[in-house]
Amino acid sequence: MSAVSESAVSESAVSESAVSESAVSESAVSESAVSESAVSESAVSESAVSESAVSESGDSDAVTSDSSETQRPSIKYRKLLPRIETTHDALILRPAPFSEPQVEEIPIPSMLPGSVLLRILATPLHSYSKLGFDFYNPKRSPHEQPFIPGSSAIARVSRVGDDATALRIGQLVFFDSVMKGRDSPETIRFCNPVYHGFDPQKMEVIDSSGFADGSYAEFMRAPLENCYPLDEAKLTGHPREWGFAYTPAQLCALATFLRPFGGLSSIDVKPGETVLISPATYPNGVAACMVALAMGAKVVACCHDDAKLVQLNQILSHTHNGSCERITTITWTGNGTKDVRNINACGPMDAFLDISPPGAQGSLHLRTGIMSLRPGGRVSLMGAYDELEIPNLFVTRCNITLKGNWMHERKDVLALIKMVEHGNLRLNEEDGCYVVGEFGLDQWKEALEAANKLTGIGESVVFSF
Repeated sequence: MSAVSESAVSESAVSESAVSESAVSESAVSESAVSESAVSESAVSESAVSESAVSESGDSDAVTSDSSETQRPSIKYRKLLPRIETTHDALILRPAPFSEPQVEEIPIPSMLPGSVLLRILATPLHSYSKLGFDFYNPKRSPHEQPFIPGSSAIARVSRVGDDATALRIGQLVFFDSVMKGRDSPETIRFCNPVYHGFDPQKMEVIDSSGFADGSYAEFMRAPLENCYPLDEAKLTGHPREWGFAYTPAQLCALATFLRPFGGLSSIDVKPGETVLISPATYPNGVAACMVALAMGAKVVACCHDDAKLVQLNQILSHTHNGSCERITTITWTGNGTKDVRNINACGPMDAFLDISPPGAQGSLHLRTGIMSLRPGGRVSLMGAYDELEIPNLFVTRCNITLKGNWMHERKDVLALIKMVEHGNLRLNEEDGCYVVGEFGLDQWKEALEAANKLTGIGESVVFSF
């Protein structure tokens, strides 16, 4: 009986000892878990404090710490993406019942194959721009849809398609508004967006081409082939860096010179030749005189307005473009024989550029100019009238070449840009080029009025953005 009892007591002690050890073990485990939890919470707390410090510093890319233990690896500078514009302001002409243009906020044009999106910097208005706006009415205008008027422009490339090979985003370009059909350049021709072709069928093709809208807007979709890169460093750079310091408004003069340059190039005017230009005091005639002098030719400028001819001679004779006394002025008298004699007193004429406005219909100046040419002389016909009188017998006997020319070719644009970039043709005020007005789109009425009154030698008006 005593042995059994002692054995039971012994087993009970062993059991209690095991329980005690188990409790101790569980307690240790519990304490260890609590300790690890505390350490984890402490680490989380320190991490939160660190993140809070980073957040409050405002520059997560340049985080520094005084402690080497908490220093984080540096992160490369991340450039923020530019804000993407989705709308822009444009001057829009709408059919009736709207009676005048409106500046509206519209979506930026989407890209098409063979197109480029331009950010317009400056675009010129012309003496006939107001007439183009007045022409837009339901009875006379061929346009049936709203459209944006415009002209040529100085712009920056904002977006290009995958088919662009030379143009790049941000590049300074000259946009030429004279467009031609890509697969039929001789039959599909229009001057965006003033003149839309020769017949209704071609007008319909152009209106549906995606390029009917012009440059009187902040953005414009243009054909790739009508955008010409410019040497920005040379044209806009400081004179101390051998630049010309032209502004976009001054560079718009490229559009003014292109038309007469195309006419002179079409009859292959060479340096040293004598060119008769008439009428010489209209905007196109003045530009013709200036570009002919820059080409190295001698100029005989003719017009009915003697006072303007004197002013033209005074301005161009003292400019870089008209140096070496290579310009002579002659006033038309209306007497053909006397006028021919006066012109021939300046020497034999190699070429004659007629760039008359519609008001010259019925004038004898064309006949007189042709009969002033030497045998084998050339005539470029760029006048804006339907009928003209030609001395056919004189033309036949003297082998005179008559060349009709509508605007200019692509090669002419490239050649003129080179002349400006190389300094052969200057665009400063001292060279006879004057920007007399810069306007915003919301000032379109004032801009049209100022352009309509352009009568000074070498004056221009532009929209600037």
